[in-house]
Amino acid sequence: MAVVRGLVGGVLHAVAGIEPIKVEYNVGQNLSYTGLPDAPWGPFRYGFSSYSGLVGSPRFQAPPQDDLRNGIELSSAVPLGGTLRMAVRYKRDNSVRRARSFGTVGGAERLTNTNEDHRLETTFPNLDLTINSIERVPLFRKKLDRSSVQLQFQRSTNETFRFDEAPGSPRVEGFGRTEGGRTTATANWTGQWKHGVSSTLNVNQTNSNQSASGTKSDGVSRQAQASVRFKVAPAGGLKLPFLRGGLKSGMDVTLNTSVTTESRVRTNAGTKPVPEAATLAVTFGARGDYTLSRNMNGGVELGFTRQSRNDIQKQTVNTVRLGFNLTFLF
Repeated sequence: MAVVRGLVGGVLHAVAGIEPIKVEYNVGQNLSYTGLPDAPWGPFRYGFSSYSGLVGSPRFQAPPQDDLRNGIELSSAVPLGGTLRMAVRYKRDNSVRRARSFGTVGGAERLTNTNEDHRLETTFPNLDLTINSIERVPLFRKKLDRSSVQLQFQRSTNETFRFDEAPGSPRVEGFGRTEGGRTTATANWTGQWKHGVSSTLNVNQTNSNQSASGTKSDGVSRQAQASVRFKVAPAGGLKLPFLRGGLKSGMDVTLNTSVTTESRVRTNAGTKPVPEAATLAVTFGARGDYTLSRNMNGGVELGFTRQSRNDIQKQTVNTVRLGFNLTFLF
């Protein structure tokens, strides 16, 4: 019984710590008439009605095209223990574009058809967690001044479909419905080390899928980026062979690298998967910024990039970059 009471108490405590849910709802409509013989009435001009207020042609009673949008977003934060709180969001957007066709029927102008293009996007879960004060961990206490980690996870889905409707006929869904999804996981770390060295590390992965008319596409992309920034300022200044007297204030140096991969396959109904993309990009870079005088500063940059494809097209491109810049302040 004590175990049950403790479990219930823990659940109630966690629920009580959830932040109030913030709700945002938006709705919008965009429409216009063309060729009106007179000015529309006030409710239309101020956005309270979609009817122009004019009589006569059906073109005056319903706009040739209008866009409708509505969306809702819910957000809160869940306690995880101590000062840790994870942000949680839910978002749903719905948009409809209607197009109307008019024609002459029995000697009179009438509405002949209405097309509706729908797009529905839903994002859930959308989680965000930031962990500060990593430098307090015993392993890093003597090495880091400040450090934090940010973790994100997001899953989104989308649908597009179409409806056709003629006056006096049932509403029929047209061809071309598409469905897709995307899942993204991201981790970012930043650290300020002792002696003025700072570094970052970012990694992310995105899985995506799309299906339409018997064709399915699946893809995955991954990226890792890292950078280190520090200052080179030896006693007596930094000596350079091409600069007489050297650099008294030293040089700010940034080193960075990244690796990006992407693969995607397409599958038609009843066939084997076909590779659409298989790419790899590797980048290394170094940059140094320096000050020559109160009115002059400059920089030098060196970089290397290797891009390769191993799908339908076989290709490898190597690029070397070398640049200089000099800035004068007046």
